[in-house]
Amino acid sequence: MSLEELLHSRISQLESQVATIRLSATSQHSYQEATDVRKLKKERNELKDVIQGIETELLQIQMDTKTLAEDRDNFKLLYEQVRWIERLMVGGIIDSLLYGT
Repeated sequence: MSLEELLHSRISQLESQVATIRLSATSQHSYQEATDVRKLKKERNELKDVIQGIETELLQIQMDTKTLAEDRDNFKLLYEQVRWIERLMVGGIIDSLLYGT
């Protein structure tokens, strides 16, 4: 299970606990339960912030990966062009084109 799935699972648990606490809010411990609800909401919001941060990082990684793949392809093309020019130079083709020899 990924970190994001774990965080979503924990958020679901927290929301379930909040609902349970709300149902029993009429009991004699309602002040404590209200405090618990606030704590759970705070933790839920913190976890949502963590998920949002992870999603932002994933998008950045995807963009960086795309950029690196493009750079790799450009370097490969440049390498092939250099190899082609080297083959022409070794074969004397460039000299004959430039100097008519």
